[in-house]
Amino acid sequence: MPDRRPSSRLPDDPRMLRAENLARTVADLGTDPMARRDFLARMAFIRAFEAKAWELSRTNPPQILGSIVALVAFCGGLGWLVSSTLGIDPLSAYLATSPGGMDSVAIIAAASHNVDISFIMALQTLRFLLVLLLGPGLARLVARAVRA
Repeated sequence: MPDRRPSSRLPDDPRMLRAENLARTVADLGTDPMARRDFLARMAFIRAFEAKAWELSRTNPPQILGSIVALVAFCGGLGWLVSSTLGIDPLSAYLATSPGGMDSVAIIAAASHNVDISFIMALQTLRFLLVLLLGPGLARLVARAVRA
């Protein structure tokens, strides 16, 4: 039976506390030691990546906000193009071209009135497949351009 007494020394960073609790939960599930070791190594990598991402986001807020505005404007323009070309209502067209996860878009579409949910989900699925197929190649292209 594992010791369930609370630790007297808690980490300073609340994200690390979250990772520690998750690691303890996985350990309590009875996984084998190698799986636990691999899981903890992954958690350490995610923690390091998360710290670097937060550091970069603090030092580059104008670029991040500019990217968000540009993405939303691009999707709005694409939604307007779809709406005017196909005769779809503007909200359905924007939701069909909006960034984000399909689950979030589906929830917003389901809560909205008079939208074409099947059209929205079909375009979201097409967007997902295009990103899946074209994403790696574009990432390699951008990486080569940055190195040069």
